[in-house]
Amino acid sequence: MDERKIENPTWVDDEKSQVLCNLITDKGRYTCVITKSEPGQNPDWDLVASKYTEEHIDENTKKHFHAVERNKLQKFEEYKLNVDKHMKERLFNVKAEAFEIDLIKNSTNRELKNKLRRSKNILEAQIVATLLYQEEFNKLKAS
Repeated sequence: MDERKIENPTWVDDEKSQVLCNLITDKGRYTCVITKSEPGQNPDWDLVASKYTEEHIDENTKKHFHAVERNKLQKFEEYKLNVDKHMKERLFNVKAEAFEIDLIKNSTNRELKNKLRRSKNILEAQIVATLLYQEEFNKLKAS
C-alpha cells in the first residue's frame, strides 16, 4: 500500500463532521473531503486523527478563513483601483474630446475652459462643455 499523508485539514461544516484537506500519495496530490468517523471505520479519518487534534484543525480553519478574507479585501482594493483608473481615463477622454470641438477650442472664455479642464467627473465636464458650447454658439448666432 502506498504511503499517504494529510496536509492542511480545515473544517467544512460547523458540526465538525468533515475536513477539507490535501491528501498526498505516491500517485499525486489531491484535495478531498474526509468524513469524521469512529476509529477503524475510515482509514483516511484515522490518518487525519493520528496527526491532528480538533484544536489544530480549528486553528487551521481560522487561519484559512482569515487568509480568504484578506484575499477578498485585496481583490476588492485592486478592483477599486482599476475602477478609479478607468474613470479617470474616461474623464480625460471626455475633456479631450470636448476641446477638439472647434467652438470650445476657439473660445476666449478662460473661466469656463479652466472649469472644464478642472472638472472632477464626467457629468461636470459635460455640463461645462455644454455651457461653453452654448455660449459660443449664441455669439455666432448673434453676429
